[in-house]
Amino acid sequence: MKERHIRVGDGVVDPDVVIVRGGLPGPRGLRAEAQNHYVVYGTFSASVFAVRDVPLEEIAQSLPLVCFEHLTLWTAGDIRTAGLALEPAGRDPRHYLVNLGAGSASVKALWGCEHRTWSNTPRPVVTAIDLPADLNTQDDDGLGWTILTFARDPREVKVGAQLVAGDRNGQATVRIEAVDPDGQVHYTILPRAQI
Repeated sequence: MKERHIRVGDGVVDPDVVIVRGGLPGPRGLRAEAQNHYVVYGTFSASVFAVRDVPLEEIAQSLPLVCFEHLTLWTAGDIRTAGLALEPAGRDPRHYLVNLGAGSASVKALWGCEHRTWSNTPRPVVTAIDLPADLNTQDDDGLGWTILTFARDPREVKVGAQLVAGDRNGQATVRIEAVDPDGQVHYTILPRAQI
């Protein structure tokens, strides 16, 4: 198991802080991401972003959220009221993990707590996905990640390759940055100008 970089002392204190996640994953999508996170890091968690220091409209047009047509919004207070913890993970000061503990009940608790949908202006939809991935996930260095065995053709997943990654909620062209021996694939979402 790999260890996550946890930003000590960077917890979301204000219960009114908006917490955002790309897509409308529902319990099934949240469970799938949490299971992938467990395989690599040993914790059942889902990636979210705190809207701090910038308006929602601005963060919605930044990577990775710009890849999604819809965003799901909660408040930090609603997540805490559901009995869930927000953990500051990685080097991106807006990236957090919702620790879903043992699984199903916590996934239902997150999806069941008060949330709303926000329409976003996404990038154009790409048709074929080479590398299934939840574009919300980030490793400790702020790179997106997924698991090699999900790839349509794992032989194409090489450092420097540009592939289409994502799922039904959002897709993007990515550049592969690293493929770890344990099968974790790290990628950068490319801005439209680099595609």
